[in-house]
Amino acid sequence: MTVIVSTDGDWKDTNFEGMRVRMIMGPDEGTGAVTMGELDFAPGALLPRHTHLVEEAFRIYEGEGAALVGDREIAIKAGDAVLAPTGMPHGFRNDSTGQLKMTFFYPAINVASEFVD
Repeated sequence: MTVIVSTDGDWKDTNFEGMRVRMIMGPDEGTGAVTMGELDFAPGALLPRHTHLVEEAFRIYEGEGAALVGDREIAIKAGDAVLAPTGMPHGFRNDSTGQLKMTFFYPAINVASEFVD
């Protein structure tokens, strides 16, 4: 068994203003079939709707905001979980004055994203 401590990874800026990512496990950490990481949204930050060829799961662990799933906007807060089925457009927006943080998980590696917004 391999144990990876999430604080070993560095937070990296993304192409989206106010959003950072930190990889927990993926091909660079030696996984063959899973990817896990964390997202950190500053107030007002938006991850536009996008799709993947695999499903993706999220667990919100700090803050609140909106999950953009299909054509719906769903209020989310710490403790909630979100599942984006394969091919379902999904994204997130931080509507609050504090940080919005979540863990994400794919049952695959090197997953491509196609943005629809």
